[in-house]
Parts: sequence; C-alpha cells; structure tokens
Amino acid sequence: MPVEITDDEYKKFKELIDKENRREDEEKLRKEFFIEELSQKVDMLLDLNKSYGPIEAYALTFTKFIHNDFKAHKTDVLWFNWSQIKKYLTDKCLEDDYKLKKSFREHLLYRGIKTNINRKYNTFKVSKCQPKKKTKK
Repeated sequence: MPVEITDDEYKKFKELIDKENRREDEEKLRKEFFIEELSQKVDMLLDLNKSYGPIEAYALTFTKFIHNDFKAHKTDVLWFNWSQIKKYLTDKCLEDDYKLKKSFREHLLYRGIKTNINRKYNTFKVSKCQPKKKTKK
C-alpha cells in the first residue's frame, strides 16, 4: 500500500535537507580555513627558523610568550612546574632532558629573560633582567 506525502510534509523535508546541506558546506569551509591558517603558521615558523636558526627562533618565541605573561600578570617573576615546561620545550632547547642548553639560555638573556631550575621542588623560575649585550669575539 503506497504512502502519499502531503505538500507540507514535502516542504518540511526539503527545508531539513537544505539545512543539512548548508551545515555540511559551512563545516567544509571551516575545515578549509583551519588548514589554510595552519599552513600559514607553519610557513611563518619555517621562515623564523631560516632567518634566526633553530635555537634563536625558539628563544624568540619563548620570549614573546613570557613577555605576554609578564604583562598579563603584572609581575616580573613567573613560576612554572618544571616537568610541564619540559613538554613545551623541544629537544634542541634541552640538554640531557634535565637542563636548558647554554646557547638557549644565552639567547634568552640577550632578550632580558633569566631562568632558574630547582629540581628539588620541581620548579622553573622565569624572571626579567637587563638584556645582556652581545660581545664579538
């Protein structure tokens, strides 16, 4: 026995299908924008590595992040959990997984950031200092 659909039911069905198609199109566009933004960020990081070198690039990004935190918290000293900070730093910045490389620390000092690791309390202290001047050898 065939079932007939009324005009109102058909209009409602058509509206639902159109709404679902619009939602899928919006989701597709959102993903495309996300991929485009992500590729721009990757290109920006690659350019940063080309112009500064890896350690310098990481120090520059870390410094920008820390300076923003200093402004947000209106302080000159920040304390972090050392085991969590290690997750955010790359292998290029860490030496033997328990201390910062000397070159990374020096690049931070050139930009006015001083660090101190206390393994006993598992803390990482970051403070402002006068930027260290580079000397030519």
